[in-house]
Amino acid sequence: MIIFGSRGLDLKRGEGSFFCPNCQTDRIYTLKERKRMGHLYWIPILPLGSLGKFVECKACRQIFHEDAQYSETNSSISNKLEVAIKTALSAVILSDSVTDKNELEFGSKLISEFTSKETKIEDLQKDLDYFNKNELSTTLGEISQHLNEQGKVSIVEKCVIMSLIDGDIAEEEIATISEIAISLGIPDGYVPGIIQNTIQKISNKG
Repeated sequence: MIIFGSRGLDLKRGEGSFFCPNCQTDRIYTLKERKRMGHLYWIPILPLGSLGKFVECKACRQIFHEDAQYSETNSSISNKLEVAIKTALSAVILSDSVTDKNELEFGSKLISEFTSKETKIEDLQKDLDYFNKNELSTTLGEISQHLNEQGKVSIVEKCVIMSLIDGDIAEEEIATISEIAISLGIPDGYVPGIIQNTIQKISNKG
């Protein structure tokens, strides 16, 4: 008696990192394709078509739609946040065309506090050397979708604090701070209030 039939066979098509919805953290995934195979005596010998692709988490073994492989990882978002705060503070530092050691020291300290990663003065200086203001809106726009309103305001507040390190806020610095706020999705009309509240907080601490 000849035994012939068909069954699904999972074939590995790739792997990478993704944010696992089940583990709620970054994990390694395997991209698999389920093929319908004709078998003879249970030995797969004839491909009968694809039943689709899926993503399997290597940690929890849960299966997700293949689009899950494109979900942004926490690590990627963290890197974007680091770039965003560096870009924003660089824009403020350079807006008045005067950069001194105090600004570099304070700026590197702010970035380190915000990102929980040590940023040296030399690192900040390199960022300033290669700063391109044309990238400001795009860089901040990419991270804004991952921030709540408090997170967006926090970046603007850090920019206000940065601008105060050399005295009063210059008109050029206010314009830059407004551009940063708008790029983050904060209405321009809210900027004066954020500036005043930040100055008030500093005064109260003093």
